[in-house]
Order: sequence, then C-alpha cells, then structure tokens
Amino acid sequence: MIYSYFLYAHFVINVIVATIFLWIITHTEQTDIVEACRGAIQNQQAQAQCTGLLHITEGVFIGVSTFVLLIELCMYIIDRVSHR
Repeated sequence: MIYSYFLYAHFVINVIVATIFLWIITHTEQTDIVEACRGAIQNQQAQAQCTGLLHITEGVFIGVSTFVLLIELCMYIIDRVSHR
C-alpha cells in the first residue's frame, strides 16, 4: 500500500515538473531560437531551417514526457487494482 502512495506522489511531482519544463521551453524557446539562428547562420533559408529544427524540441519533450507519465500512471493503476 505504501508503494501505491509513493507512485501517486511521484506521478504528481512528475506532472508538476513536466509542466514547469514545458512552460520554460515554450517561453524561452522563441528568443533563444532567434538569437541562435541569427548569430550562427547568415543565409535566410538556412535560418528558417534552423528555426524549424529547433521547434521540434517542444514536440519531442511533450511526446517523451507524456509517454513517461502514461507509463507511471499505468503502473499506479495496476498496483492499485492488484491490491484490492
């Protein structure tokens, strides 16, 4: 039973951390992308490709964090069901 509470607490903490990281990525990403692409690349088309590539990080983070949180939620549900 303690394991179930630990899993639930860990899940809630992970949701909070994932939300904070997502907020940081979405709010600082745009300024960092503009500065990184403008400073390193002079060609306009290459700058657009650079910006598009760096926008992928948001989607990757959402996908990975969702996958991890779903696995943890499934483990919590399985543990709760098995202890009934």
